[in-house]
Amino acid sequence: MSETGVVSNKIAVFFPGIGYNPSMPLLYYGRDIALEAGYKECRQVLYTTPGEPSLRGKFKPDQMEEAFHTLYGRAKENLSDIDWSAYDDILFISKSIGTVIAVAYAAEMGLNGKKIRHVLYTPIEQTFGFEIKDAIAFIGTNDKYSDTPVIIKLADRFKIPLYVYEGTNHSLEIGEISHDLKTLSDVMVRTREFVDPDMEGKTGKAGGDNGSAKRNEPARMFWGKCDDKEVKLDPSDILYIESVDDKVFAYTPENVVRIDRTLSAFTVEIGDEAFFRCSKSMVLNVNRVTSLKSLSSNRIDATMEGGEHIIISRRYASEFRRLLKGDR
Repeated sequence: MSETGVVSNKIAVFFPGIGYNPSMPLLYYGRDIALEAGYKECRQVLYTTPGEPSLRGKFKPDQMEEAFHTLYGRAKENLSDIDWSAYDDILFISKSIGTVIAVAYAAEMGLNGKKIRHVLYTPIEQTFGFEIKDAIAFIGTNDKYSDTPVIIKLADRFKIPLYVYEGTNHSLEIGEISHDLKTLSDVMVRTREFVDPDMEGKTGKAGGDNGSAKRNEPARMFWGKCDDKEVKLDPSDILYIESVDDKVFAYTPENVVRIDRTLSAFTVEIGDEAFFRCSKSMVLNVNRVTSLKSLSSNRIDATMEGGEHIIISRRYASEFRRLLKGDR
């Protein structure tokens, strides 16, 4: 039963941080967005009972494991009355250590097989120790509780869109009101579009002129043909792409997929330096190269996963060496 007395099969649950309670901006406006999107039943996880002292300051950064077990136990108590089988649309919105608790709880309760989505505000490294299927995340570059480059790599591994805010702290703030309000607006627009995809494109340009968010997200999926069937192609699975008689083929360990693009169009559209133009007719995925060997005439022999050899021509070899050195 929802707060309005109306039966609903949608539920949103909010997992705060230790010192970031549900009345603070990210969770406060996150709850408004959930309600607007039809999640009439909203539950706030509370780690303390009325009259009990706040846990803020009790746990230091090196005590996150102890904090997790303490808070996780209390979260389970908070949610023990919920019959998850009654819901087919579940939204978890979490902050800081609450992101760990949210994904751990979803895994333990077997919710990943249902329609569950996560909004992860300033996740920490331990968040990615559990399965996460459908999520969006936000982090700042000046977050003392999270190693931002590590979070970027982990989010990419799970194919989670991650928005990175330059100079912001663990609350996604820098302490300048006008800037922080623009950041908050940007975060909420992106949250809203994730929670309610029908709103995408109706909210205007995210973040106004703030321009501080950089999206680190998985490469987009492509469609192609394999054995006369339409198939979806994840760029990270591609070993190399080759143009043959004006037709372009993507080679994966399992399939050869024809794609309706030129080599140049593909490299521009993918926007990923892992895909390197190694000859006039070929682009290879640097991440799928297992070994390299110098050849005569300044060429390079690249051995791909699976053992196939790709020759990087003299024209492109110097650029490839600069790429490997990080000078590109």
